[in-house]
Amino acid sequence: MMKIFLRGTILVFSLFAPTSKGAEPSDQSISEKKREPTMLDRWNEIKHQAALATGAITALPQPRHVKRQAKPEIIIKGSNIFFDGKPLEFGWTLASWKSILKRNPHCDKTEIVWCVWEDLGLEVSTRAKSNFGVSTIVIKLSIPEHLLHETRTPYPDGTPDNTPKADWLARHPFTGYLEIDGFGIDKETKFWELQSSIDVHRNLSCGLTSCEFPSGIFGPKSTIDLHLNGGSESATIEEIKIYTTSR
Repeated sequence: MMKIFLRGTILVFSLFAPTSKGAEPSDQSISEKKREPTMLDRWNEIKHQAALATGAITALPQPRHVKRQAKPEIIIKGSNIFFDGKPLEFGWTLASWKSILKRNPHCDKTEIVWCVWEDLGLEVSTRAKSNFGVSTIVIKLSIPEHLLHETRTPYPDGTPDNTPKADWLARHPFTGYLEIDGFGIDKETKFWELQSSIDVHRNLSCGLTSCEFPSGIFGPKSTIDLHLNGGSESATIEEIKIYTTSR
C-alpha cells in the first residue's frame, strides 16, 4: 500500500453516498469478510483522487522492517495472539496465561485482577469478579519518562499514597520480537509504517483531530488501540492495547 501526504489547498466538490457498517472479521482471519467503505474511507479516497489530479502528493519511503531474531516472540495473526508459538486467548483464566508467559508477575486484585510482567513489558487484566477470564493485554514498546516516576493518586480525603511507584504499570518495555500480520515492529516503528503494512481490514486509523490514539479491529468482538508519542502519523508507537468487547 502506498501512503501519501497532501500538500497545498485542494478544493473538492463531492456528494457522499450512504454507507453501511462493515461485517466484523471471523476468529481466524481479519480478511475473511470484507467490510463496506465508511464515510471516512470515502472522504479519504476523494482527497486521494483530488491529490492525484493536481499532483499535490508525495509518496513516503518503504516502511522500515524489523528482523525476526529477538526473543521472546509475540505474533499477532488475524484475531489470535501467540507467545513463543503458544496461543493466548481472551476468556481463558489468568492461571492459563501465567503458565504460558511464565516468570513471576506482580498482581493486584480489586474488582478485577491486574498483573504486570515487569521484565516483559506486559500488562494483563481480567473482567469483574463475576468472570475472571482475561480480557485485556497491553504491550509496552517504550516507557515515557513521566510514568517512570508516577505514584498513586491521593486518597479522596487528601491523604497522600506514599507508594514509591505505580506498581500496576510496566516499568520496562517489551524487548522481544513483535509482529502484526507478518510485519515486525519495535519502539522505532512509526504509525504510518504499521498502518500501511498490516491487513487493511483492521481499519486501523487515527481520530478526526489527532493521531495520538489510533484504533482498529482485532477480532469479531475485540479491538486494538495504540498510544503514540505524538499526534501525527509519523509518531512512534508507545503501547499496543488489545481487549475484548464481549461480555
